[in-house]
Amino acid sequence: MKIKKEEMTERRVKAFLATQNSPSDLRAAGWTPSDLLAAGWTPSDLRAAGWTPRDLRAAEDEWESIPILKNLYSSLLADIKAKKRTHDQGTWGPEDKPVEEANVCGTRMCTAGHLVNMAGEVGWKLMKKYGWKEAAAMIHYKNRPELPPQNFGNIPQAFAMAYIEERAAEEESKP
Repeated sequence: MKIKKEEMTERRVKAFLATQNSPSDLRAAGWTPSDLLAAGWTPSDLRAAGWTPRDLRAAEDEWESIPILKNLYSSLLADIKAKKRTHDQGTWGPEDKPVEEANVCGTRMCTAGHLVNMAGEVGWKLMKKYGWKEAAAMIHYKNRPELPPQNFGNIPQAFAMAYIEERAAEEESKP
């Protein structure tokens, strides 16, 4: 399902209206410049919401550091089918350190955990800074900006796998 331009505009308007009482409302709500850039805001939108050019440079640098992973979901699905990755929507993944490639097949992780892992050191830094859900959403939006990410919360395993399979099918049907 693609996000329609009208829906994105509506989201931007709602977020902008949230800043009308105070430009710090977005910050108080936990939004970061990177979150808003990922959601389609422009740097001028963010400046209007009270972020400084320094904040924006840092957010843009962070956003640019997120790798583009060719066929993100096709690769994930192929690794799951080949038993190179173990998908379990009931667990995020290891909290203390990134999974080494040699051990990724034996480490149960949900979709968010795998996306963070696939983004390497950048993914891990994002997870430490923003948490699993937000880091995975940023990685998703960098790679598949036309679609909303999976619900990274407590959803059934079958739903998570259906999402991965659908995204993989889309990637494989692209010219």
